[in-house]
Amino acid sequence: MKSSKTNRGKASAAVAVAEAPRRKFWPFAAAIAAALIVVFQVYWPVMSGPFMLDDTYLPYMNSGYAGAPLKAWIEGGAKP
Repeated sequence: MKSSKTNRGKASAAVAVAEAPRRKFWPFAAAIAAALIVVFQVYWPVMSGPFMLDDTYLPYMNSGYAGAPLKAWIEGGAKP
């Protein structure tokens, strides 16, 4: 036989468990969508333009810089 000595004299009440709050992701999604729209509006005219390699002053464009020391690369304009 089971004895009910453990719960004798104690009233048990039902405990309500609160549901965990849900995070709302739509503000983040709206912010990302707005940022993408702005980026596309800003950069869309560039997509129809020609490719320009205007970095000819950089050291990698000169053939003599292959064996140049690091200081020549950092200074950029110095000849090796």
